[in-house]
Amino acid sequence: MKRLSTLQILLLNGLLITACTSNGEVVQKDAANVELTRSTVPAVNNPDITDAEYATFIAATNDFGLALYQQTNSDLELTAQNGVFSPASAQLALAMAYGAAVGDTAAAMKSTLRDTLGSDKYHAACNRLQRELASRNGNGTTASGYPWRIELAPANSLWADGSLSVKTPYLDLLSEQYDTGLWRVDFKNQPEAARLAVNDWVLDHTHDRVQELLQPGSVDRTTPFVLVNALYFYGSWAMPRFDKAFTAPAVFHTLDGTDVNPSTMHQWDVTEPYKSTDTIEVMQLRYEGNDLRMTLVLPAAGQFEATRAQISGQWLADVTAGLTSTLVAISLPKFKIATPQRKLTRSLAALGMGITLSPDTADFSGMTDDRPLYLQDVVQTAFIGADEDGTEATAATAITISGGTATPTAVTFDRPFLFFVQDKTGLVLFAGQVVDPTQ
Repeated sequence: MKRLSTLQILLLNGLLITACTSNGEVVQKDAANVELTRSTVPAVNNPDITDAEYATFIAATNDFGLALYQQTNSDLELTAQNGVFSPASAQLALAMAYGAAVGDTAAAMKSTLRDTLGSDKYHAACNRLQRELASRNGNGTTASGYPWRIELAPANSLWADGSLSVKTPYLDLLSEQYDTGLWRVDFKNQPEAARLAVNDWVLDHTHDRVQELLQPGSVDRTTPFVLVNALYFYGSWAMPRFDKAFTAPAVFHTLDGTDVNPSTMHQWDVTEPYKSTDTIEVMQLRYEGNDLRMTLVLPAAGQFEATRAQISGQWLADVTAGLTSTLVAISLPKFKIATPQRKLTRSLAALGMGITLSPDTADFSGMTDDRPLYLQDVVQTAFIGADEDGTEATAATAITISGGTATPTAVTFDRPFLFFVQDKTGLVLFAGQVVDPTQ
């Protein structure tokens, strides 16, 4: 990609300047000296993907995302802690890297990401996914006079040192299928300023929930590229909601056997999707508009570890099949989880993506020929909070590139449980566990 040769940019305090280069790239520059370059090839509004292909993609994406969730829990020894992870954010960030992979690197990513469609269809499916998620947004007032809001906002970005060229076909892919462009910063001479610029972008796209996705030292003067996905969600519960007047401390039996008394929300005589087996109870709480839901899985006493070990895309599809509308009385602790940064590279290697992590084997020449590239680190930070009004959840993933019955069924979440925030397609946006709501 050619650098600007004739464009004159006047920098005024807070002013954003837009111009077009001779090769048709849209360039913006702000007062912080961050330059945004984007292909003039427009975003594809109607991606070429059939419903059947899309359903295959959703199932495969859940299979990959929950396998990565399981692997990181094991690798990072998080199995006894509260936690939240976004399979969708990790997948979208890696999908953008996949778009630049060549040869054996592309083959390894295809296998690990469970891409059975082929890269063109896969990226089109990613496009449709992001557009469908954004279509869930809305706000208003219920018939009972309660305000409601659904906000689901995925966002992507590629950050590059200003000295590097980026291939036009890759910029076209980012614009067409990921609705984004290239932010140019000065990693070589001002790596700390560049790191802060990336983090500021993440703050803007996560409502300030993800404070420091890239930690000090995560980039330096040798960093050529960083890929980022941010995903923000807020959903008001569908009516009737939990009444704050009934929230009170209640006993919760933690994983280590001690009892705590978290603030616990209650609903009586409400109809929700529910089923039970000998080992688990499963129910779903719907968000306003009925496009999104939280699936809650409550293992029987003493069965949490055995249940958690079964998590997979197919397992989740199986446990959510056959739910029936049931009159229930719900007791659910309020919870808020901010996970420490998860490093995903070790887990990705275990899942089959090791070739992408070595300068000797990785090939991302679809992005640039200026230097050999490999995935140096893949990290994610996530947050979720659930209260009487609804759920707020957000995550950001960065890839640093270097080289009904008459009697209510009581469902009391008084012991460790699992949660999965899902879109109506079944896609898992956020997954996690609550083992102690008071932590």
